[in-house]
Amino acid sequence: MYCPTCGANNAELSKFCTACGGALLTMNDTAATASSPSTTALGKSDLVYAGFWLRAGALLIDTVATSIIFSPLSILSVWDTFSRFDWDHPETADPGFSGLQIGLVFLGLLFGWLYYSISESSTWQGTLGKKLLGLQVVDLNGHRIRFGRATARYCLKTTESFLCCLGLAGYVMAAFTEKNQALHDMVAGTLVVKRK
Repeated sequence: MYCPTCGANNAELSKFCTACGGALLTMNDTAATASSPSTTALGKSDLVYAGFWLRAGALLIDTVATSIIFSPLSILSVWDTFSRFDWDHPETADPGFSGLQIGLVFLGLLFGWLYYSISESSTWQGTLGKKLLGLQVVDLNGHRIRFGRATARYCLKTTESFLCCLGLAGYVMAAFTEKNQALHDMVAGTLVVKRK
């Protein structure tokens, strides 16, 4: 077994290098490290920050994919609006949201949260759009993020989107920051990277 520090050859069952005293990884240590989800990190040299246009492409794919799922819900919401409209007396029309429409908005937020948070904390480390473009969401050390951090990232991104000007600026920041981080990445401590 060769020492990863000095390169000296050691006996197979050695725990420490006889030349430099450095710790040696046994076959069991190597297997455990490879299978551990907390150590599925990209090395610092493997981190290639995803550019703005790649990220925009992934967002476009995700928007199309989620729109296909939400099309029936949107149609249902429009139908609900028209069914409540009194065509004979338009001045008495109720401009407010119905219980159904409020429920559909809640369902949309719930779906978005689960879609992004589960996808980005899964072994894919990204949504469908990111997967198709070879992108991953990682923490600042290159590790896979957990569900809680993915949830925080989603909530920040959603808040940016609701605050229109901030949302646009928050996303565009990815084109100008050193690590191509959007505002929600900076606050959540995440990176979007592409494997070399």
